[in-house]
Amino acid sequence: AEEAEPLLRDAVDILLELHGPVSVQTAAALTNLGHSLVALERYEEAETAYLDGREVFVTTFGAEHPYPGVSDSYLGRLYVEWGRYRDAEARLSQGERLLEAVFPAAADRLARCHVWQARLYLATDRAEEAAAIAEGALAILEEQGGHEAWDPPEVRAVLGACRARLGNPEGRGQLAQAYRELLDLGRGADPLTRWAGRELDRLAS
Repeated sequence: AEEAEPLLRDAVDILLELHGPVSVQTAAALTNLGHSLVALERYEEAETAYLDGREVFVTTFGAEHPYPGVSDSYLGRLYVEWGRYRDAEARLSQGERLLEAVFPAAADRLARCHVWQARLYLATDRAEEAAAIAEGALAILEEQGGHEAWDPPEVRAVLGACRARLGNPEGRGQLAQAYRELLDLGRGADPLTRWAGRELDRLAS
């Protein structure tokens, strides 16, 4: 992420010069920059990048288009990492509403949103709600044929954590397996992978 961040900033600058501030390409580059900044735990900068990208999507497509909903889900994930749980809930709920409006066209995006909602619920001691919505994310992917194509270890990690918190003895093993898979995929710096490692440490203590 550290190596990618200056390259992504350069990409944003180039696209701003080529297309101006109100272009889908610029918004996508700002969103990718936000991802990199989240991985570096530079949350204020990530928030600015995501909000700027969202504003472009709203200007281009309108506030009710699914693209702002995707931005909302990314902002929700950011706020979960940041510990701003009230803001996270508001953004994730808004993202869910906009993405559900075009279901199944954005099924994978909706599933991601649900995974991050599950993480929010775990962070706020609502394990039963977390398990239900994580199961819903997995069901969406399976029904739409995207289960293998998207990122099942991420869903399984959250599901395993939910089940472990609810006293299911298989949950910790599921979380551990998903954590190893995420590491094998080279995603050690990913916020969810780091969270899974912390969750395993918490369960072991």
